[in-house]
Amino acid sequence: ARDDHELHYWRVGPGGNAAPSTSSKPKEELRVNLNALGDSVVSFTVLALAVSPDRSLVAACTDKSRVIVLEAFTARQLRNLYGAVVNEFDMPSVCFSLDGCFVYVSSSLPHPGSKAEGEDEGSLLGLCGQVAIFQVRDASLVLQLPCHEKAVRCFHRHPHREMLATGSFDKSVKYWG
Repeated sequence: ARDDHELHYWRVGPGGNAAPSTSSKPKEELRVNLNALGDSVVSFTVLALAVSPDRSLVAACTDKSRVIVLEAFTARQLRNLYGAVVNEFDMPSVCFSLDGCFVYVSSSLPHPGSKAEGEDEGSLLGLCGQVAIFQVRDASLVLQLPCHEKAVRCFHRHPHREMLATGSFDKSVKYWG
């Protein structure tokens, strides 16, 4: 949520040995401060979340081109991933690879365009879309996959194979296998 520096973990549905009358209501289990220094300053917003397939990691994609990888249900930040371009009005997607070794993040890059009359040399025609792939072990950006002529609106990883489907504002869907 905007204006919040914490990641909130909620238990939804039956859990543990809770009585049936109380187990149907969502219950906040834990709040984790996302600021590395533990302060309460709100300097970024989490725009997308993903949980690793083994449920041991959480990736939080922020509006400041930063993906925070945390150990699930703890305040321990394992990695900060930089290299995917995400702005405050973007709708990023983020997910883990099947083995949890990689994080995929949608990214938008400036698309150089032909300059219109009266515009300067640095004018842009919009954004082109890509998927940035990071290795979790060392936080390295291992691949930038240029996908679309316009920003990537969403993507989804196949549930059993290392394949992606990407959708874009260029009105196309592409399958990457």
